[in-house]
Amino acid sequence: QTFTGSTAAIDASITILSQLKNNKYLGESGKIKLLSTYFRDGLESLSRQYPTLIQGPFGVESMMAFTAYDGSIERSKSFVQQLFKNGVIGFIAGKDPVRCRFLMPIGSVKKEDITQVLHIIERTLIQLK
Repeated sequence: QTFTGSTAAIDASITILSQLKNNKYLGESGKIKLLSTYFRDGLESLSRQYPTLIQGPFGVESMMAFTAYDGSIERSKSFVQQLFKNGVIGFIAGKDPVRCRFLMPIGSVKKEDITQVLHIIERTLIQLK
């Protein structure tokens, strides 16, 4: 297997692709599109409500980001660290501005989870302003 992955990795990939295809994850009415749109709409609402605290969102489908505060590395790192303490995992990405990035675990996330995450994002933004 010099030029391929391990048998276990290949089997896992086949299983994942099968799940995506057979369990309504793909397409305009698929789970990825529906949940990503819900998260994007929520972030857009926060951006309208708190334009000095959050700009965005940016991203594609389940990979979403926004700029918190002034987009500086210091404020963004502080925000993501406090967000983690408050129960949400996020990352920083980019430079000038630094963005707060989220990778939704699309296989297990539900609308209720996204609603809770949006509330925690809002609370954290206000907490650190």
